[in-house]
Amino acid sequence: MRKNISGLIVCLLVLIASMLAGCKSKEYIDSETFEKLSNVTYPNVSEEKTYVNSQQTRLINDSYFKIVGNIYKEKENMIYSPASLYMALSLLSEGSTGASYNELVDYLGVNNLEELRKLNKDLYENNYYKNKNGEGKIANSIWVKNGSNINLDYVKRLEESYYAESFKADFSNENDKDNIIRWINNNTNDFLKLTKDNYTIDSSISLLLLNTIYFNNKWSEPFDKSLTRKDTFYSYKNDVEVYFMKHSVESVYASSDDYEMVYDYFHNGNKICYLLPSEGKNVKDYLNVNFMEQKWERVMLNITVPKFKYITKFDLNNTLESVGVKSIFKGGLDNIELGLRVSKIKQVAGIELSEEGVKAAAVTSIDGPTSVEPIDKKVNIKLNRPFIYYILDSNNTILFSGVMNNPG
Repeated sequence: MRKNISGLIVCLLVLIASMLAGCKSKEYIDSETFEKLSNVTYPNVSEEKTYVNSQQTRLINDSYFKIVGNIYKEKENMIYSPASLYMALSLLSEGSTGASYNELVDYLGVNNLEELRKLNKDLYENNYYKNKNGEGKIANSIWVKNGSNINLDYVKRLEESYYAESFKADFSNENDKDNIIRWINNNTNDFLKLTKDNYTIDSSISLLLLNTIYFNNKWSEPFDKSLTRKDTFYSYKNDVEVYFMKHSVESVYASSDDYEMVYDYFHNGNKICYLLPSEGKNVKDYLNVNFMEQKWERVMLNITVPKFKYITKFDLNNTLESVGVKSIFKGGLDNIELGLRVSKIKQVAGIELSEEGVKAAAVTSIDGPTSVEPIDKKVNIKLNRPFIYYILDSNNTILFSGVMNNPG
């Protein structure tokens, strides 16, 4: 009988720095079947960020544009992490063979595993930091069922190339399930607040791969709370009264007859890109507009944006099959364990945007222009109807992307 592997991709995007205060690491629950197998040496959080070249960034971003049309649900809010899915599938690629390997590397856009390891290591180290202005954290883990004939070389590769922790567990043991959920919550500062009631773990699986991304960064130019006012957001469903924040910042601007795009900036080189379709246009028609291909000009930006907070969930099996990643659901993972196949890949993602900032593994970059030349053009943007946003790290990698259809 074939065994199952369940891949989980959990992404986080938080915003309020105060939420981090008081979040203490929780101990694992004692269990006869639970055991930590690895001792990972992590990067230094205070070291300089790692440069990720534009070609590497494009591979991750392109993987998102391949599937965004399949994951977006009309007129609903969305928050999704392309970087998290990319890294989780990279973990899987390390143990794949035959058609499964070929389909995975084709989707990921690489030629070989060496290239994939470097890309993921650079991405990990660039988004692993903590300072007074923010925090970025990526975490990987592999959970192995007791008695499984797991390939130990595979486990070692994940530890060395992806900083992945490894654990032994019984997926039918309630304490072990609690430990898995605690690992997720610990590595996302409990932002998603997962429990066994809202996050299920299949008792029949023999292997579980997890990736988490956590982001928390302050705005480079803070929003003044005294300027936050209630106003109307014109959603597809109905008009709602919500709180809007407002500030001014040196930025860049791109436009067409159908949309406008602007950046706002966080500390640590991260940024957020907004795409606002023209009145009467549908957000869905602009999901594949690539911010990296725009003609940008420097402006003084007056931006008004709604406060919002929400969580979304995705089952990604059908989405991946639709872009040619099919064989992993049948087998082809013999470099992990003979007869192994993927049963489910899912993602849980959340965001909170407020006056203090936004958390994620990315910050200001397209750096608020540093030229000393005066800026003549002024742009006023009010995000009071459905819009798209991208949260980018300092190398322009899409850590999170979302659609705000209704902040109420």
